[in-house]
Amino acid sequence: MFGLIIILFLIFEPDGLAHRWKMIKAYWKLYPFPIDNKKERRIRPETGEAVRRTEGGGQRSNQPRDQGGEAKDEEDDEDRFDGCSAGDGSDRRRISAETIKVGHLADLTGPTGDVGKPYAAGVQAYKNYINSKGGINGKQIEMQMFDYAYDKNKAVNQYKKFKEDKVVAIEGWGTGDTEALTGFINADKIPYISASYSAHLTDAKKTPYNFFCAADYTSALRAGLKYLKEGWKEKRAPKIVFIYPNHPYGIAPIKGARSTRRNSGSSSGRQNVDLKAIEANSQLLSVKNKGADFAWIGGTTNSTAVILKDAKKLGLKTKFFSNIWGIDESTPKLAAARRKAPS
Repeated sequence: MFGLIIILFLIFEPDGLAHRWKMIKAYWKLYPFPIDNKKERRIRPETGEAVRRTEGGGQRSNQPRDQGGEAKDEEDDEDRFDGCSAGDGSDRRRISAETIKVGHLADLTGPTGDVGKPYAAGVQAYKNYINSKGGINGKQIEMQMFDYAYDKNKAVNQYKKFKEDKVVAIEGWGTGDTEALTGFINADKIPYISASYSAHLTDAKKTPYNFFCAADYTSALRAGLKYLKEGWKEKRAPKIVFIYPNHPYGIAPIKGARSTRRNSGSSSGRQNVDLKAIEANSQLLSVKNKGADFAWIGGTTNSTAVILKDAKKLGLKTKFFSNIWGIDESTPKLAAARRKAPS
């Protein structure tokens, strides 16, 4: 028994069983994200200075040396990402590289290129800004952009290439491709930040590695309907039409919004206008004949401009509201240009 105690003591050196218990608790607290058992950051109580315990049992300070002394400890930069990665051990190797690799899927030339191109430019501009400020903990971000032209098959193929390139995260774009990639993303545990705000991506149990930065499409449309209902003064229910492309992006919020509309007592119909539409006369004539009070547009800036131009031409009194991708500084200019263009 005494010999067994000695063996166990040697196995758990230099930190002992108490430290091992702390590591076990930390593991379960961070699960499923791995932690690095070989390196640990601690705070020196007398100074509040962060120190790191290395494999040999010694401690190394994270505090920079004074200006007249030796160089700053550069190894700390590699360790600041410990415990922040997901997946197998390859994640730690990716983060320990000289650069931080991030994938970037963009639509520059496809059906949503009207909003995809400036969005992609913004993503790259922010990457350049971060790199100009020294990067992340001294590491530059390497972000390869790929124009998949809103083709989900191309997106899947490029995702596989990003994985082979050992990216730590991916900046994505559309709804159809993002939803098509969820199975791969879950299996590979690669954080995926997309510009699709589909409510299908908000269930953390089903899509734990998908993230986006705005209200989902369904919640946003419901909020709009609630606003219209609260401001409606007539006794009859308002007539509301949904105008959207027959695509996962356009369809995503319709089911939830229709239930909200029915509960509020409003009535209307639906019209499909393609993202690449150059006219929408027949759809807008239908909206006019139904006497719609309001119409929600679920397209992008180009299709929104087409709808507004034809609504003006046909003399509609309908009031329009749009999702996040249908309105920006270019929409009024596009609508005006189309209105002036010869028929």
